[in-house]
Amino acid sequence: MLTMERNHRLALALSLTLVLSATVVGSVVAQNQGEGYSRLVNEVPVSGMLTGNGAGSFAYYTIDYPGDLRVVTIELEFAPADPVTRLGVGLNVYGPGGYVIGQTGAEELDSEDKVTTIRYSDANEATWLVQVYNYIPNHTISYSVTAKGLPEQTPISPTTTPEPTVERKPTAVLGTAVTGSLTGRPAGAFEFYEFSYAGDGAEVQVEMVYVPDNDLIASGVGFIIYGPSGEVARGTGTGRPTERRAGLASDVAGTYLIQVYNYIAGLTIQYSITRTM
Repeated sequence: MLTMERNHRLALALSLTLVLSATVVGSVVAQNQGEGYSRLVNEVPVSGMLTGNGAGSFAYYTIDYPGDLRVVTIELEFAPADPVTRLGVGLNVYGPGGYVIGQTGAEELDSEDKVTTIRYSDANEATWLVQVYNYIPNHTISYSVTAKGLPEQTPISPTTTPEPTVERKPTAVLGTAVTGSLTGRPAGAFEFYEFSYAGDGAEVQVEMVYVPDNDLIASGVGFIIYGPSGEVARGTGTGRPTERRAGLASDVAGTYLIQVYNYIAGLTIQYSITRTM
């Protein structure tokens, strides 16, 4: 009974905070529309971590809306998704000048879903501002925000990572194992390791183990193997949390490159890479 009463008081306090903050946040958004924020492109989730406080913690993204009346869906998936978290975590979308396109959050307290959605269409071309918020003090969530229904583009993302160039020099030569840490960024953070391969068809297995991990983190963390002619393998799940694995067997000799990536903004992973033949 005491727990229910505490949760009820917290719910009332958070609801009042959200209402009182709406005008202030809208004013700030109107003054800083789209400045320096990562852009969402069609059906490419962008993940992050957000630690709340009583005045609100925020992450911002922009959407380039074409103004052709197409319906765009913005989805926020977050974890954990318990009732108290659902009360203080949500999604706002603003148009030019701070115009409120849509808001979700406290009204979904009784929902069992961990995904909240806003849908909107307009005849006007504009930049929309997407705001993820967390008002739960000292409570960290992991989240993924996705825009659907936009014109197709080719973003830089974990599924379309560009091939390495001369500017992307490896940080180390990989023997059989190496450990490291990597703090994510929305545009991707990377570490590179190279190894020599004889091109004799011998099978090579590369395994990555990392922490922390959950479903949302897994969507933005992993590794890719590049050969002399481009990508040859990509780490995939093994059925065990925290693990990614890839194999290759080739007749192309040369220097191969392992790219470790982290697209989860602000999240630092600890990892190990192991190569076996």
